[in-house]
Amino acid sequence: MPTLRIKPVRSETAPFKVTDTHLRLPNLTLSNCVRAYVSRNTAQVALAADEMLNHYPASPLCTFMFTIKGEGELISVGDERIDQKVNERAVVSGPHTLPSVTRNLTEIHGFMVFFMPDALQALTGIDIPSLVNNFRPIAEIFDRDWQRLGDAILAAPDDESRIEILETFLLPRWKACRARGLPESPRYQDWIVGFATRAALSNAGRSTRQLERRVKQWSGQSLQRLRGFARAETSFFTMREANEQDLLNWAEVAFNTGFSDQAHLCREVRRITGFSPEEIKRGIETAESFWIYRLWI
Repeated sequence: MPTLRIKPVRSETAPFKVTDTHLRLPNLTLSNCVRAYVSRNTAQVALAADEMLNHYPASPLCTFMFTIKGEGELISVGDERIDQKVNERAVVSGPHTLPSVTRNLTEIHGFMVFFMPDALQALTGIDIPSLVNNFRPIAEIFDRDWQRLGDAILAAPDDESRIEILETFLLPRWKACRARGLPESPRYQDWIVGFATRAALSNAGRSTRQLERRVKQWSGQSLQRLRGFARAETSFFTMREANEQDLLNWAEVAFNTGFSDQAHLCREVRRITGFSPEEIKRGIETAESFWIYRLWI
């Protein structure tokens, strides 16, 4: 199974300490169902207070979040202060239109499964709009089969076993969904093109209003907002590539990734992350709490 690992990168201001952080890609048959698996284990790593934070961007994905060991709390969603301890060990997070921040209260081992929202809706029938900007216990909203899956993932001895358990559960169910014509698409941009096409060709009707209604039903967000995620993700990949060649120019990044100008890029990135493009770049380069950004791009 393909695995991407964060390498211990050193900078002048801060070393990246938690090298036991991994992104694993799913079985190809599940590529438009599960976007990725992410695990992070901070055991035996001395972290400062600011390094116990975790900055997450807004996202169109639904996330199953398992706390294998340790405790954490939700600090904020967007500008709203939450400060709520997460008491459940198995939680589903819906699509987020706002960035969020969590804090590790102890050493922690977390395992996350990122689902495409329309795939999770097709698999479970769950109402995706009700999950937008929300966190709910898996046991509260999923049937007994999915609850047993969550229990098995928490009890598994390692992350490889967790993925094996999950994919054994998902593969036959996803193949049944694939028979209904759900497409393959590895990045947001490709997914959104296929997603919008499928919504437009649905037998339920083809007007613009009906298209938007179906997109909202399947993803919890508008097509315009989803396209914003696709542009932003593409800009992050473009930023990384340009920065590696010492050719980073934000105006060129904006032009090459579908934004009307640099100001448009800045607004969209700030909406999704809570930070300016330059702040995100600096966080990726120097701050432990931006680990998910480094891993994703």
